[in-house]
Amino acid sequence: MRGGENCPFWAVGQPLVDAWQRPFLYELVDDEFQITSTGPDRRAHTADDISFRPSVERSLVRTDAGCYRLNFAKWREFAGSLLVLDTTERSLGSYQVRPSIPTYMGESWYPASTEALEVEWIAMHHSAILQLRRKGDSLVGDLLPGGGLASPGIGSPPKPEKVTAIRTACGI
Repeated sequence: MRGGENCPFWAVGQPLVDAWQRPFLYELVDDEFQITSTGPDRRAHTADDISFRPSVERSLVRTDAGCYRLNFAKWREFAGSLLVLDTTERSLGSYQVRPSIPTYMGESWYPASTEALEVEWIAMHHSAILQLRRKGDSLVGDLLPGGGLASPGIGSPPKPEKVTAIRTACGI
């Protein structure tokens, strides 16, 4: 991997570091790689460490994938009540979601942790983010407006609201 124009946020010759300016730990665990940030306390193998391991990611995706019924009281752009979390990878670490929403350019979901996931619809000037926690066979959390790539105040981000998504059969 090189820095420079191919990776402008990485200084050439410097180690890749996490948000706390600490080098990532690379380990071989059960015959696969694991990448770990030591987290805010900057100490390895403590509760705030943030790790990525492909088999754990695949397991979380299989657990969460499926169809969910939900109703938005405030977000009118979301037509119907069916949310589909697919196992098809869109890009590294993010997966396809339906429905597509006409005023948004793209949508994806990803496991945010072993307890939570996020779904995001992206528009030029704003985004809509579902931050959800697993609760039995349902997902509970919040719909939040997100930032955008251009001028704030253009377009209509969703109004914040509490959300419950109940797993249902995928009759699509």
